[in-house]
Amino acid sequence: MELTAFFIISILTLFVLNFIALTKKSSTIKRETIKRLKPLLTELPIQDAMEIIKNFALSNNYKIEIIDKNNNQLVLSDSGIGIFMYGNFYPIYFSTRKDGKTIVEIGIKAKVGGEDWATNNNHNKCVNGIQNALEVYGKQ
Repeated sequence: MELTAFFIISILTLFVLNFIALTKKSSTIKRETIKRLKPLLTELPIQDAMEIIKNFALSNNYKIEIIDKNNNQLVLSDSGIGIFMYGNFYPIYFSTRKDGKTIVEIGIKAKVGGEDWATNNNHNKCVNGIQNALEVYGKQ
């Protein structure tokens, strides 16, 4: 009897967490709540960097959630890979330094729960991919 109750509670918990992950909106992400932002520097103008990152996202299984050219922001997302991984949002902020170079700050926010080793690995993978895209396509 105890095992059956545990199994039912586990299934219900997974269902609720998956429902939260599927219904969470990227518009609820505020810059102040992002604990981890990784900056990149490029000589590309903001709009060109945005375009390269949008193309990177589309070709690497990321979904573009928000494109806000007025506030120089993109939000990408990925979907969860496993039963306990629900996906992440990747808010990306663009600004220009005084020397004309563009700063691209890439954050991560888990759709459900907090940061863990998988979230950190996914963040590193996204940042490295964007950095490579900016380097490769920025030189053409």
